[in-house]
Amino acid sequence: MDYLEVGELGKGGMAVVYAAKKVGGDAVIALKRPMPWPNCDERLMREIDVLRQLDHPHVMPILDHGLDEDGRPWYAMPRARGSLQDLWESGALGNDAQAVCTDVLDEVCSGLGAMHEAGFLHRDVTYRNVLALHDADVPRGYRWVIADCGLVRRPLGETTHGLTGSATSLGTLGFIAPEGFGNPHDLTAAADVYGLGRILAWLLTGEKPELTKQLLPTGAWRAVVRAFTRDDPLDRPQSTSAARSKAHELLAGVPISEKADFRNQIREHGGNLRPDNRLWTVVRDHLDDYNFMVDDLVTIEPGAARRLATTHPETAALIGERLAAHLCNESEYGSRQWDALVAHLGWIKAVLEGLDEADRSDLFEDVALVYCRAVRTWDRYRHSDVLRPWLSRLTGQCGDAMATAIHQSGETAYFRAVMEGRPLANPAMRALLQD
Repeated sequence: MDYLEVGELGKGGMAVVYAAKKVGGDAVIALKRPMPWPNCDERLMREIDVLRQLDHPHVMPILDHGLDEDGRPWYAMPRARGSLQDLWESGALGNDAQAVCTDVLDEVCSGLGAMHEAGFLHRDVTYRNVLALHDADVPRGYRWVIADCGLVRRPLGETTHGLTGSATSLGTLGFIAPEGFGNPHDLTAAADVYGLGRILAWLLTGEKPELTKQLLPTGAWRAVVRAFTRDDPLDRPQSTSAARSKAHELLAGVPISEKADFRNQIREHGGNLRPDNRLWTVVRDHLDDYNFMVDDLVTIEPGAARRLATTHPETAALIGERLAAHLCNESEYGSRQWDALVAHLGWIKAVLEGLDEADRSDLFEDVALVYCRAVRTWDRYRHSDVLRPWLSRLTGQCGDAMATAIHQSGETAYFRAVMEGRPLANPAMRALLQD
């Protein structure tokens, strides 16, 4: 091997990367060697094979490769400025997370798209595997590349189960798509889209993604992250090109024409949508558009919301919780008629009733927590006339969940006053509001 190692740059579970110089040269490159563990040689050889087949500005290029004196593989690549994680956390990228997200979105989608078109699946898209390479042709002086293809899956028909074996998951916890737990061999491009969504969530929130924990930012990017990180892979964009297009569409907001079309179609259905109507997808894609949610969503009948909650509880809970959160932002409600709040609060209550029917006390509690705050926010419009009889008869686990939500919302005193003198069927509600 014609390279001299001059220092260690990083170490992962399967390989070590060294700074190195070619014998007789001055340029410093990065040299990757396998760890002395089972399968590490084979995975590095697979990575070499993949990178040799790809020639794309947003995929890490391979400069050289071979076997050392012990017959173990190695390969050389350009030395990066650093990983996305290191550069962002050090402040080297500035403090405009949305601008960084835009660059990462476009360039990582481009690199992953090239991999997918060649039949490869990365399976470990994380902030550590997005690297910045020096590039004098780019105004900022670097470009983002997707790197570390040690867990790549080759094109179907060329794969072997030898390296994956009986593994129940591959990748980095917090970035692995839900379907990656069980049979990582059968993942699709939607799994790489999920990993990218988690990177964006980390950039925008500053929180490290954790296994099974939803992580959504506030603002315009919230809808993008949600679209990329839905639990069901079929609900995510099915390719990186579709992901990039979807992101730019969501960031642009809902066109006025689409809003008008939405209203017209709701009127055609009399507001009585079936749970499988495609218009629910329009709603789910625009949960962060305050005007859309407050003005257009509630043209759907509460009965339709209740039916959606019984058949698609996760979707209904997401919509109901977000509408309630919008209502808590009192300053944005503007000059709208307070009478409209009967529709808004009643719509959320209908979702809760459907979740009760579906026996989804977990989702019920999530929605009820924000609903309680919204009810208290709009005490000027007294929702109590429909609230009192409903709370009186609420029982079972959802009654327990409502008691927990009232307590956690910090509005116990308010609800005690609302329910004064009224019977309560649920013991937890009685203990909280009357005892």
